[in-house]
Amino acid sequence: MPPGEQGLRRNLATAAGDAGPPGLTAPRTRHRRAVLSAAAAVASVLVVTAAIGAWTTGGGPTSVYMCGERLRLPDAASSRGGLTMSLTVRGAGTDRGPDLTVTFTAKSGLVVTASPPELFQVLYLEDGVIVGGGPMLNRPGDTSAQGLDAIGRRFTVGPGAPSEQRLGPRDTLCPALTWSRVWSHASRYDVVVVQGPLEPTGPDEAALGIPLPLDAALLVARARLAG
Repeated sequence: MPPGEQGLRRNLATAAGDAGPPGLTAPRTRHRRAVLSAAAAVASVLVVTAAIGAWTTGGGPTSVYMCGERLRLPDAASSRGGLTMSLTVRGAGTDRGPDLTVTFTAKSGLVVTASPPELFQVLYLEDGVIVGGGPMLNRPGDTSAQGLDAIGRRFTVGPGAPSEQRLGPRDTLCPALTWSRVWSHASRYDVVVVQGPLEPTGPDEAALGIPLPLDAALLVARARLAG
């Protein structure tokens, strides 16, 4: 029990015992109000205690992409609604990130609306922990809300007609990490691209939404950085 709460409960019990049955006289009315005030004080302590407990213990997995956090995507898959996403990684040198290409395939003809490739969410992982990426990437300890401009860009995909999306540079790394260090131990790192959820928008049409929250039904592709 939090400090002070036991005393408040004891005072409340004493005040309630002294009050006796309710009456209409002014002294008893004032006494009844005092009892109610004591009850309110105890309730306030309980509410504050519950709030502090929730704040200090946390309410579950992080809801943002943050440096130093283990990436948890409990409902992510490489295929959604007949659309499959894969990733190709090509090395780019010692002072910048890799060249990334995402390829979409589909079991039937589909027109997909998505963010432009330069806004596809990319994450670099070391042993499952986020060490870089973007465009959504918070520094360690920063739980600020994230989001993207959902600029509509359409592409068509179907059997025998894949769609390739060149993602452009993703050079951002978390503090104290450099690309020369990453490339010198490239086999330790994975690259993940996250999209979705995939929502039908019409006959043979669908939209890839912003990849938030992290426990949504996301579309994901993964590849080793090298080797």
